Amino acid sequence: MNVGDKVVCRFKKVDQGGNSVTHPSQQQEDFDRQLSIPGLPPAATRLTFGYQPDAASSAIERVLVSCQLGKTVVWCAQVNNVEAAAVWEDITPRRLEGTGRVVAFKERKTGSRDG
Repeated sequence: MNVGDKVVCRFKKVDQGGNSVTHPSQQQEDFDRQLSIPGLPPAATRLTFGYQPDAASSAIERVLVSCQLGKTVVWCAQVNNVEAAAVWEDITPRRLEGTGRVVAFKERKTGSRDG
């Protein structure tokens, strides 16, 4: 799904850990690395909407929304249904600002380390 050439979303079935249950393809890996893919806007941020079905696969138990850079999760949130109302919860893995892949992601998106 393309949202105004700013965000491109894909929908994937995931397990309890939020990992895709399908075998990764080169296109999926390129998507997760925020790389250009033919037919998609090159500057758009790529987001994955992962849905986890219940044990009977008859209903969706939760939805995860994440932005990845390769195997690193830049940010992640889950949507839970609490008393018939959707609740958005940030579950981004904790890390220190200015370290590791978060800086590399910012550099790629902005062209500088300053954000």
